[in-house]
Amino acid sequence: MRLALGPAGQLAAIAAIQTLLNFFLTREIAKERAEIDQDRQGSEPHFATL
Repeated sequence: MRLALGPAGQLAAIAAIQTLLNFFLTREIAKERAEIDQDRQGSEPHFATL
């Protein structure tokens, strides 16, 4: 698929896509970290017994 944009427009499109991906990835990582922290706070330490 060829875009009807010049080189500057293509660069701007790539930058916009990269920014959106970074935004959603950062949000997803923060959500996962919050879930992990919540799991750690809510659970007792598990010790292996032999």
